[in-house]
Amino acid sequence: MPGKKRTKEMLARLTANIDEVMELVTSGMTIAKIAKKFDTSRATFYVWKNSEDWIKKRFAEARYMSADALVEDAGTILDDAVKDPNVTTAQANLHKERAGHRKWLAGKFSEDYADRSAVGINVSIGELHLDALKHGGLMPAKPEAIAEADYEVIEESDVIAELKGGRDE
Repeated sequence: MPGKKRTKEMLARLTANIDEVMELVTSGMTIAKIAKKFDTSRATFYVWKNSEDWIKKRFAEARYMSADALVEDAGTILDDAVKDPNVTTAQANLHKERAGHRKWLAGKFSEDYADRSAVGINVSIGELHLDALKHGGLMPAKPEAIAEADYEVIEESDVIAELKGGRDE
């Protein structure tokens, strides 16, 4: 089958050029651009990068190192925008988004750049209020048993009869 032969050739080409491929990954180049440079598809690239444990490991290391390049690139984008005296608000927003995207990617590739501002904390106001009452002495720590009260069981038919005022309808 011609398709399988071509795919094998592409996989072999990537493996033969692994040092260059990993250097491009480390520099922050996108997978689409790397695949195009080696005349292959993104799908084939992903098959290749997951084909062997040693390739997976090298790729993971390269991605981790690419975080530094992405953050530097984000800084360059912002610095260049500041240097331009004719930058419009729309252009400034575009530069901000481009830099933000690179920072986000860096956070995905390396914990060093991960956004730690989103910490999941659940607070129950009711529980806090009850704890405050308990510690303030306003509420006993353990509720006392409810004393038995006198009560009368009333049948539903008796209630209905009383509501009707003894009238039969």
